[in-house]
Amino acid sequence: MGRTGTLPTTLQAAAFGVAYLLLAEVGRSLWVNPGRPITFWPPAGFHLGVLLCLAPRRWPPFVLAAFLAHAASE
Repeated sequence: MGRTGTLPTTLQAAAFGVAYLLLAEVGRSLWVNPGRPITFWPPAGFHLGVLLCLAPRRWPPFVLAAFLAHAASE
């Protein structure tokens, strides 16, 4: 377990996955032309921001959570 007052990494990654799914729905609601690629994908910026705030050794659970959330949003 980490420092006192911090959430375990698995819980943080799970919360990240839920937020990614919600942002994916926002991105889909902003889709202008169905059948064409989406030009605005909010989860990508969110994922990049989270990774830049973390040490590289903590990235794997967040990358896995993003992969699973993206697969679930399809």
